[in-house]
Amino acid sequence: MLKLKRVVGSAASYEEMEACNRDQMIDAVEKAITEALDKWGSDINCFNLHLELKARFSHAKAWGNSNHWLTEISGMLFDRTGLLFIQHETTDRAFKKAFRMPPVNDF
Repeated sequence: MLKLKRVVGSAASYEEMEACNRDQMIDAVEKAITEALDKWGSDINCFNLHLELKARFSHAKAWGNSNHWLTEISGMLFDRTGLLFIQHETTDRAFKKAFRMPPVNDF
């Protein structure tokens, strides 16, 4: 029986790969935000921006209420100003308390 061998990297090497992938995702989303701002102008509201981002990133989730909408993509939160913060860097309790709403992903 043939056994497959897989090289397991160090935790540092996996963290480095994750940071690289995260940086590429941030660049892609910020490019999409810039293109949406060019298309809609600076008066674009947060919900329309979410719809634009959802069209490009199908796994995007909406967070918000009647006052403000954020878009979560790969654990990072964005609005029209760009990256706000990375969710795993905060506690879930602080995150839920800040927005006081569950994610709404019906859009």
